[in-house]
Amino acid sequence: MYTFEIVIEASHFDFNAFGVQGGMVVIDDITYTAPAIYNCRYIPHIDPPIPISEETCKTIYCTFDDGKCIERIRSSGWRLSDEATGNLHTGIRMLQDKSFAYSKGIGTKTLKFGKFEMARQGLLEFCYYIAMKNTTLKIYTTLNGYNRSL
Repeated sequence: MYTFEIVIEASHFDFNAFGVQGGMVVIDDITYTAPAIYNCRYIPHIDPPIPISEETCKTIYCTFDDGKCIERIRSSGWRLSDEATGNLHTGIRMLQDKSFAYSKGIGTKTLKFGKFEMARQGLLEFCYYIAMKNTTLKIYTTLNGYNRSL
């Protein structure tokens, strides 16, 4: 069993024009999905997947409307919104769903999710949009007991 933590970091907001500084990065809906293997007894070389705990699912899953991740977002420098935000050209004008999280302004904003355990392989998948060319978004997991990130 391995213990991981997801970290999302936005930095290098170097926009400076018309009296406005900073930039913006938006994230929405973090979910965990995995393909299920059914009737494994008929496929001798494939073991059934190891179940993932309910606590792990609650830690990873975030719709930005409710749940554990809301508390972490509010204390991270990231913001929550359910309204249009940003400018007319590069901002969020039409909402597809409910709330989302965004980082705005100068400096680095780091959002850490709680630690969770995985007893099998997993895949982190993200969609993102960044309007500024020098802005960076880093998403990584840290593995307890190792001095490196995945």
